[in-house]
Amino acid sequence: MKRVVKWLLEPIAKVYRRFFDPRFEQLATRLEQAAERVNVTVANVASELDASGQARTEVLSVVGRELRRLEGVMEELRKLQAITEELRKLEGLTEAMEELRSESSAVDRRLSDVLETLTQDIGFSLEEMSQRTADLLNYAEGYRGPAGQGGLWFNPPVVVQHTAGRVEVGSVNERIIEIPFVFAQLSHTGPGARLLDVGSNESYLALQLSSLGYRATALDLHPYPFEHPNLTVVAQPLEQWEGPEEPFDVAICLSSIEHFGLGAYGEAPTAGRVDLKAMKQLRQWVRPGGLLVLTIPYGSAHVDSLQRVYDKKGLEELLEGWETRSSQFAAPIADGWSTVDDPDELETRENPGVALVVAVRPK
Repeated sequence: MKRVVKWLLEPIAKVYRRFFDPRFEQLATRLEQAAERVNVTVANVASELDASGQARTEVLSVVGRELRRLEGVMEELRKLQAITEELRKLEGLTEAMEELRSESSAVDRRLSDVLETLTQDIGFSLEEMSQRTADLLNYAEGYRGPAGQGGLWFNPPVVVQHTAGRVEVGSVNERIIEIPFVFAQLSHTGPGARLLDVGSNESYLALQLSSLGYRATALDLHPYPFEHPNLTVVAQPLEQWEGPEEPFDVAICLSSIEHFGLGAYGEAPTAGRVDLKAMKQLRQWVRPGGLLVLTIPYGSAHVDSLQRVYDKKGLEELLEGWETRSSQFAAPIADGWSTVDDPDELETRENPGVALVVAVRPK
């Protein structure tokens, strides 16, 4: 009979030892009480069997009833196991939150140190500028800094680099040659002309042209942050805009068309050649005889997450339906940018140059 009792109680003991988390004392107490009741019941059954010599069928009936009760206890144990696992997960989440809170505190302390240093440096001479202050200034002036986050960062042709006790030229990008190229092409277009600036958001160009008396439209995914009597702002994708009430005299694509459809500026990527579709759409919005002023990356053709780089064939595809009036090409050099005589040279370079194109919509 003792073997029967042991056989009945052993599953309870195994499940209890394997799954129950002793940290939950109230649940442990309840489970121990349940196990004790089962133990007493089975012992009573064994005693009755020994004393009265009941028939085999009655014995089996009693044992079966107790086994069913044991199954109920096992089900409760399984539920307790599931609860225990969920509690372990919650405990892990709590630990992760504590780690995050600790890391956040560390960042706050670092930021406080930086701000304290900056405050101490207010009114400092250049020679006294610390590296920590220099790092903060570099961050503030970059596109990831507060101005960029607030939509008020404008891609400068020259980037200034701060270091401890020193300020120097960090880099000169293609804007140094693209912006004067655009103004040069507009020299024969009088004030009052209707201009479209495609991808205007990180540029002063639309505001500058409006200030010169041109009727400019700034078209970009994001709102253009300036206002002017001569300025119209369109904040939506080019392919979704219905177009102007009157055709434009000039369409300007200043380092913009190469980004179309790639999702580089927070928009969802679009399948297909959105750049080619956009150029076709622009041709419909420019009056016959009107100009296209285009600047794009030029070199060994490829596409990455930021932009397309065009070669000779790619440029020809882009200008399909336009009549090319002139084209220039420029490459980065040690101290900035310079025009090159042979555009094929750019296709062999590791870093792309830029193509500067003027085209006309056929009459």
